[in-house]
Amino acid sequence: MNKTLTLTAEGRIQVRDLLRRHISYGQMKALKKNGCILCNGKAVNARYLLHAGDLLTLCFLEEKQTTYQAKRMDVKVLYEDEDYLVVDKGVGISCIPNQKGRDNLLEGVSLYYPDDTFHVLTRLDKDTSGLVLLARSSLAASAIEEIKKLYLALVEGIIETPVRIDAPIARGEDIKRIVSDEGKPSVTIVRPLEKRAEGTIVECELLTGRTHQIRVHLSHIGHPIVGDTLYGNGVGAYNSGQKLLCYRLEWVQPFTKERISIVSERSL
Repeated sequence: MNKTLTLTAEGRIQVRDLLRRHISYGQMKALKKNGCILCNGKAVNARYLLHAGDLLTLCFLEEKQTTYQAKRMDVKVLYEDEDYLVVDKGVGISCIPNQKGRDNLLEGVSLYYPDDTFHVLTRLDKDTSGLVLLARSSLAASAIEEIKKLYLALVEGIIETPVRIDAPIARGEDIKRIVSDEGKPSVTIVRPLEKRAEGTIVECELLTGRTHQIRVHLSHIGHPIVGDTLYGNGVGAYNSGQKLLCYRLEWVQPFTKERISIVSERSL
């Protein structure tokens, strides 16, 4: 199914400059090649000069479908609309296909939507459970401006008060990440919720999106996630994967302007 996006010019601006603010370079090339750019219903090119109030309509042609082998796994659909899907995944499922033959989310989703192609927008580690947001087209994937992600984690030790962890993250050896002055800016807000015999349940809010960010930051402050074999002790009854759950996703649906908030049905 073709998908359209309408933009309104707020002043004198060339089409290509307005497009750069809203879509990727690859999508700009596709639009130019297929002539799917309309200004007030009339076909125009990327150099066309827009004026305040002009309506620019972008028409994206139907994408080629990618086929995955449907497989039943611990994946449940919690939300769907014309553009997006939210699924609640269990531990042991990768978000994207891999070379190691592990279960992956796209195979699990194919069981319910065998004819659709999805773009994974919020990846989780294989052993992190919870919510994943997928887009049903490349346009939908690029249209979302911000996604709020909240996690629950069971950490070692006691955290009494909220903590703002502002520590840059860089690549370490192999897949491991480390806190380093040479890394990219990384900020996590940690809020204690509940004390347990094994440690503390905390809520984590990501203000940046680095690989393994929550795991690295919690280990950095001396409270690694229970069961984390890469950044923590990874011993005892919880050694089946880190106790980390993406429990809430929030975003504004860019086409309907509706604010969406989805909560996981899982618990730690």
